[in-house]
Amino acid sequence: AGRRPPAAPRLRPCAPEMACAVPQADASLLAMEAVVAPPGAFDLARDKSCPTCENPNAVEEDAPQVLTRGFVDVSELSARLEARPELFSPEVQSKSNVLLTRPAHDAWGIGKIVFVYCDDFLQKVVELPWFRDPEWRRLLEPAFAAAGTSPERVVRCLLAALPAGQAVPPHHDTGLWVRHTHRVHLPVSTGPDVVFRAGAREAGMRRYLAEAGRLLELNNQAKHAVDNLLRRARVHLIFDYVDAGGGWDALPRLLAAPGEAVAQTRRSLDLPAERASRPLRRRRAPAFLVLGAQKCGTTMAYESLCAHPLVLRARTRETHFFDWRWEAATSGTAGGAERHAIYAERCFNRDALNEHPSLVTGESTPSYLLHYDVVIPRLVDVCFGGDPSSPDGPRLVVMLRDPARRALSHYHMLRDPNGTPRQKRVRGSSRYVGMSFADVVARDVAELHRLGVAHAGATPEAFARRYLSTLPMGHGGHSLVARGLYAVQLEAWLATFPRSAVRVVFLEELSAGVVDGVPHPRGSAGALGEIAAFVGLPAWEPADTSPKNARDYDDGEHREALAALREFYAPHNERLAALLGRGLPEAWGR
Repeated sequence: AGRRPPAAPRLRPCAPEMACAVPQADASLLAMEAVVAPPGAFDLARDKSCPTCENPNAVEEDAPQVLTRGFVDVSELSARLEARPELFSPEVQSKSNVLLTRPAHDAWGIGKIVFVYCDDFLQKVVELPWFRDPEWRRLLEPAFAAAGTSPERVVRCLLAALPAGQAVPPHHDTGLWVRHTHRVHLPVSTGPDVVFRAGAREAGMRRYLAEAGRLLELNNQAKHAVDNLLRRARVHLIFDYVDAGGGWDALPRLLAAPGEAVAQTRRSLDLPAERASRPLRRRRAPAFLVLGAQKCGTTMAYESLCAHPLVLRARTRETHFFDWRWEAATSGTAGGAERHAIYAERCFNRDALNEHPSLVTGESTPSYLLHYDVVIPRLVDVCFGGDPSSPDGPRLVVMLRDPARRALSHYHMLRDPNGTPRQKRVRGSSRYVGMSFADVVARDVAELHRLGVAHAGATPEAFARRYLSTLPMGHGGHSLVARGLYAVQLEAWLATFPRSAVRVVFLEELSAGVVDGVPHPRGSAGALGEIAAFVGLPAWEPADTSPKNARDYDDGEHREALAALREFYAPHNERLAALLGRGLPEAWGR
């Protein structure tokens, strides 16, 4: 239990994919007839709610995905870029502006001058030095005005130079920002041998006329591509802006200094000043803890949270810092919450979290729920600064499941012959060799009666003093029945932390896409997205909603033991329903 946590997972930075093949322009596309984009603007709620290729009902197949917004005189801007091609060089950008990374485009050699950039979740907008330069603003603002917007509503803006003979292959943009912004292209340096295409589906993309000065709004939720068959670079001014109202036009706008190093991941960007201003405890503390009991869906919840682009997983999912590893942290040294906090940092990727304040981390140690007597005070001292109501502390996600079926699933896990020696040691499976599920249940229930805590009226204090104090630390191969006494455990947590910091999730409802008893319109993905929102993450839904660590087994031979166990749990479940103020899943009664 006192072993050092394994090495931290490597953060995937926002860096070019060096092995990425450079897409070549397709000369056969020149035979396509270019159509003139009709005038108009896209309705964000109607036209950009999701990628057009993923929802056959979202748009008509032949609906235009490019619209003309107006015309702009680009002669002066074009002349400046032609006279000073070095403005696109990384060396110039990194000294007098700020050099940002765009992984695929950088790997393909696409030149860029970035003026404004937001993170993918529209949490912040960073204005780069050249955006505040009067001469550049004079050249940019006519385009903004022609689109009916203002600089304060522009969240991304850059000049992109696609080299001769290259292409940007068909794709649609991703990220929360896409559906809340208008994407505008202004051709600056182009010609008839540039093929600009867009369509609801890749197979039906049209070629659109994109001559210099024609201001085009592109639905970047649709498939789009460009092939440059010129003998020189094709240059577009590309910017994204938000509509007035709705909150998106009030985003924090940060000012980057010339040459400042911006820390980026694929979905985030952070300035050095943000690293310095982040509270020390918030940098150290996990943003969330997933509690529960083995086989309650804690892995499913944790893995879905870790799939969020702004979450950096812990060195190991179950750190056990606040129960099994606590003695290792205190061994041979003086006590104190500060020293424990420093040791706790070793469970997480501290350096990456310090460099990228937008990222958060968390862990999932199911046994914390059961061992509330030792975990809660340690957690309050280390992660809440002694104040359990502190907003800097982690959010607590408590996963619960039909306690009878949980116990049976736990039993099968402990008896599973598969696994590494360490996994088997941590499971504590050896003590169950030769014991039937009925024998285990009978023994555990008898033990709870002997200690006087089998009744539904046992207090958390009595349960901890008489029962929890007798349990071993270092493996999870015990307490198959006691772990299902959720009410007495949860009562201790709810008595310490505000309800707003604790979210109880039933595995049965999560799997069925139900949130607080109400079906979610987007099923399990939506229900998992609600958990992400609870821990403070921006809107997102995971692609993978499958159960984790699931095993197939037959309930038939354990029918009588399950029935007896449900009868034992019945008053405890009633206590849980009263504590939560809501009914329990119907499956718990079957």
